[in-house]
Amino acid sequence: MPGGGRWSAACPVWWSRRPWRVGWSGWSPAAAAGVCGGIPAPAPRDSRVIATELRSLPRTAGIAGPYVLIGASFGGLTAQYLARTWPGDVAGVVLVDSTHPDLDRRIVEIGAEDRDERAAALSRNAEGIGYEDLLRSDELVRAAPKFPSTPLYVLRHGVSWDTDPDFKKPGAEGLWQELQRDLAAQSPCAQLLSVPGTGHRIHEKRPDAVAHAIAAVRAVAARRSPGACGTPDPIAL
Repeated sequence: MPGGGRWSAACPVWWSRRPWRVGWSGWSPAAAAGVCGGIPAPAPRDSRVIATELRSLPRTAGIAGPYVLIGASFGGLTAQYLARTWPGDVAGVVLVDSTHPDLDRRIVEIGAEDRDERAAALSRNAEGIGYEDLLRSDELVRAAPKFPSTPLYVLRHGVSWDTDPDFKKPGAEGLWQELQRDLAAQSPCAQLLSVPGTGHRIHEKRPDAVAHAIAAVRAVAARRSPGACGTPDPIAL
């Protein structure tokens, strides 16, 4: 389910200073309350709270920015908020089948999901992120400044949910793909790529694809001129 269950959590957000390493660079995720199974944190657990926690991690570890920011699913929503709110922290962004801030409203409007059922499913996660946190995050991203002109890869799943006979959410696949295109349109520096053979959890099935995207964004960020867009080069996945 898009953005559902335990996957709608703070865990899939990473800073990276190393293009070959997908994950936390040099510090423990447990250092942040409520992030990736760390110390349980008090409510609320929306993107503003989580992004503020994430910003503190590299500073605490003495790791200077700017950084390549990677976010998957709900983590992608938090990555969008962070990049829009603190663009000076971010050298580039990789969104991995990221939640779009309009998804929760529109998926109910088209009848692909019942609101109460969606709320119950999205609240089942170890990080204590509730449905209201998700809706508040949607609002925060929509209200944030526009996405910066920074290198951006938008990776989307390559296997249609419509091919799964157990996935009974008519219209969800088309909506998701429409919103992925819109995420890429947020920046003039973006590339939109489908990752063959993957469902929603791209980073589990194809970590190499995510690593390639990180390396490509980092390379563009390193060579672009100040104020220039630095559109990422196409890569083979």
